[in-house]
Order: sequence, then structure tokens, then C-alpha cells
Amino acid sequence: MRASSLLSFVMGTGMAFWVAAMPVRLNDTASAWQIVPEHSHVTFHAVHMGFMEVDGQIPGMEGDIHLADRTPMSTPASVRGHVRIPVARIDTDNRLRDRSLRSEPFLDAASHPFILVDATSEGWFLTIRGQQRPMHPESIRYAISADTLRMEARYTLSRSAFDLDLGTMDALVDDAVEVEAYIVAVR
Repeated sequence: MRASSLLSFVMGTGMAFWVAAMPVRLNDTASAWQIVPEHSHVTFHAVHMGFMEVDGQIPGMEGDIHLADRTPMSTPASVRGHVRIPVARIDTDNRLRDRSLRSEPFLDAASHPFILVDATSEGWFLTIRGQQRPMHPESIRYAISADTLRMEARYTLSRSAFDLDLGTMDALVDDAVEVEAYIVAVR
């Protein structure tokens, strides 16, 4: 099976493992990539009232990624970049809830249209509603095929760290929100 076919198979079947890096030209992994918004998104998962699950996504992230080393498995230290996630595009499949999440008491899309992720030599930083906090991704994986980078990153967000208060519903929603970013980028 060709390397690109194997990547398509792995990505298409949702298998639990990743091919770390496809055969590429020398020096290819140490390079710059532009995120393709129509193929990149963030998903999130929260628990409500101890048993109900709320899942959502934010499509259309944009930005750039720089892979700093030539190792096949990525670590937070080997990834640099700037990513913007558009708050107005949040989608939980419930218009009322989405409007509430975008509103001023929570994410405040009018004043803070983007959630920002900055990966620098000093570390990773997440900015929500103008509040920047250090970010420690739990995992980062990528695969390179021809001129396409596919990356997945996982992170557990603490709502309280960013003062994301849901008002009267706050006590009913877990503080921990599981977040996954799925990124497709090109040179």
C-alpha cells in the first residue's frame, strides 16, 4: 500500500493509531505550513448535570504552523505557530445554547472574535476572552504526505482558569472540557 493510501485509510477509518510521518523529502518536516480553514476544526466535549454530554465544534480555524525539527513524532516543543479559532462559528447543534456560548457572559464573540493558540519557544499559550494562560497539550501527532500536513492535538481546558462562568447553569457543567484540534495545512 502506498504511503499516501495508508494515510487516507488511517484517517478515513478513524483508527486509534496514527502514522507518525510519511516518507518525505529530506528537510521537509522542518518547514512552514498554512492552515486550510475549510478542512480544519476544533471539537469539544463537556459533561452536563453529571451524565448528559454536550459536544460541539468550531470550524474554520486559520493560521500557520512551523515544525521545528525533523523527528517523526511531534512534541509541543517542536511545534511553533499561531492559530485563530472563530468564536462566532461555535456549533453544538442547539441554536439557543450556541447563542448563549457566543454571548458576553461567556465567550463574548463580539469583543473577542477569536480564541488564540500561540506556540512559541517560551511555550504554548491559549487566549480566551483576552485572558492568556499557559497551555499544555496532552498529545500532538502529525503526518506529512506530499505537500499536506495533517495534525491532531488534544487538550483539557479548565473553564474556571478562564473565568468561563455559565451563570445559573455553571454548577451543572463540569469544569473540564475535552478539546481536540484537527488541522489540515499546506505549504
